[in-house]
Amino acid sequence: FSAQRRVKLTIEQLISLGWIGSLSETDINQLNAVLNKYHIDSPEKIAHFLSQVMAESGNGVYTYELGDANYLSYLDYMLGNNGPGQGAFYRGAGYLQLTGKNNYRSFASYINDNNVLTKGYSYVSKTYPWESAAWFFSIHSNANTLAGNGATVEEITRIINGGYNALEKRRSAYQRAKSIFNSSNIYDSLSDTGYNPDSKVSDWMKTDSGVTFRYENGVFNVTKKDGVAVYGYPDNDGKMLDKLKVNDTVTYDYKYVNDGYVWISYVKNNKRYYAQVGFSDNHTSFKSQTQPFGNFNKVNIENLSYSDTIFDKNEKMSQWRQTDSGITFRNEMGRFKVTKDSGVAIYSEPNNDGKQFDTLKKGQYLIYDYKYVNDGYVWIGFEKNGKRYYAQTGFSDGKNNYKPNSDIFGVFF
Repeated sequence: FSAQRRVKLTIEQLISLGWIGSLSETDINQLNAVLNKYHIDSPEKIAHFLSQVMAESGNGVYTYELGDANYLSYLDYMLGNNGPGQGAFYRGAGYLQLTGKNNYRSFASYINDNNVLTKGYSYVSKTYPWESAAWFFSIHSNANTLAGNGATVEEITRIINGGYNALEKRRSAYQRAKSIFNSSNIYDSLSDTGYNPDSKVSDWMKTDSGVTFRYENGVFNVTKKDGVAVYGYPDNDGKMLDKLKVNDTVTYDYKYVNDGYVWISYVKNNKRYYAQVGFSDNHTSFKSQTQPFGNFNKVNIENLSYSDTIFDKNEKMSQWRQTDSGITFRNEMGRFKVTKDSGVAIYSEPNNDGKQFDTLKKGQYLIYDYKYVNDGYVWIGFEKNGKRYYAQTGFSDGKNNYKPNSDIFGVFF
């Protein structure tokens, strides 16, 4: 399912750059179309191109050069113009101010639209504001090639402007563009999975086959130089189907931890795929002292479980029994949310003898996997940061239940 990366800038990115002209979905779609068509498709190329556009168009306000025929008469016999009024007719048009009959003719020939030549600036400014600019930047000149090879703002300005007019403005726009556009946010997702900004990350759970997973809707951009492997299941037992290349971007909706790796999952062409995104700690995170194979963006992490315990719907509640030290306990998988105004105390053992580790605040919840009765309280046990902890959930009756006529400190769900 490999596909060519496609640039996909957003309205918000152009506004951040300082764009103050009109900017609709149609406009941004036209921009993205020409960026891909003319291979203005790297952060450096885009930064140079848009910084020149910002200077030439007054931050997107003007799509043609202002002035009447008398003012523009100095162009009547320049750049292929050969008569009175042609300076105005073939005035600067489009976001990079395509100017002169020779340039209009070359552009018309390239896109196979003679209306460019016969209708002049009004037609170009309305129909091809972005394409005329991209053509001039990439085809008519070598600015795009130079931009991809480390050219300076001065070098690109000399090509586009013919001089150094508004050089400081171009430099400033270029620096802003460099801070906005990078390889993690200029490309469209290669997957068909959608992104929902309102979706929230779920708790870690277990599949029926015992694989750790959670629902997580986000965008992943590959930074690993040799790419990341893609399989048809989140393990290494099957055949590798493909590789995501460096700078590839995918929108995903699930994350898994299995077989020594963290995986993300997404849909492409009605099939589900799984990509290795880093080495795992065999629990719910990346292996210590290792880096993920890319960057995660747009992940909505809010109100997650306080604990790191994984919820397993297949875990069965056991009978009450006793530890070797005589504490009553049972296996019990569930979630507990605090309703007590002052919160509930957390200890490193299910008793009050040690130092209180933390307080689970009102409204917080956690996933637990054991319940204990000891030292006058009912406790729940859970894991956090690789250690076991115990939270008081109410006063006990000294056996295996809560004290009559006493309030539990939260709700179980």
